[in-house]
Amino acid sequence: MIARMWEARALPGRLDELAALVAAAWPALAGTDGFAGGEVYRADSATDPRLVIITRWRDEASLAAAAGPGWRDTAVTLPGEAALHSRPPHVWHFTPVPLD
Repeated sequence: MIARMWEARALPGRLDELAALVAAAWPALAGTDGFAGGEVYRADSATDPRLVIITRWRDEASLAAAAGPGWRDTAVTLPGEAALHSRPPHVWHFTPVPLD
């Protein structure tokens, strides 16, 4: 299992548009081979609105197939999405820590 965290800072007043764009694309993402679930979160700060997406993937190969060759450090963006950002999105990856 690998978790991917994607964070985008939206331009002031554009967070609703960014969230709607992500929500519209979610069904296609959910149907991707190796996708194991995820959540979308928003922070409605007036000065620093942001959207965070946490997805879980079966393995690195599944994530790489979905996100492309730059998956480790390049965020996947949807058409028209860049116009809603105050800066480019960032991505981070995590693997589980055994708690037993």
